[in-house]
Amino acid sequence: MRDPAANLVKMANQIGEFFGPQHLNDPPAAAKAVAGHLKLFWAPSMRHDLIEAFEAGRAEDVLPVVAAALRDHEGELLGPAGRVRGTENEAFPEGGGDAG
Repeated sequence: MRDPAANLVKMANQIGEFFGPQHLNDPPAAAKAVAGHLKLFWAPSMRHDLIEAFEAGRAEDVLPVVAAALRDHEGELLGPAGRVRGTENEAFPEGGGDAG
């Protein structure tokens, strides 16, 4: 059975492939850009599931820039007090997200 986090890893890596080359000389800025995109366009439950998989070692295939984003910006990605999945209202920016 395929781990449901595999699709999240794939999508996060696509984001990393976009932002990483834009900040070749500044890896922290690349990680911040990835985290910012995840925060703006991903549902809190998706961010939670990706971070949970990463911390459990089930997201080994994440790009280094994505790993840095998850490690260095975990608090920002999870929100206040590391909200428990399903307890927050999921709000999206006007115009929708980036799911396609």
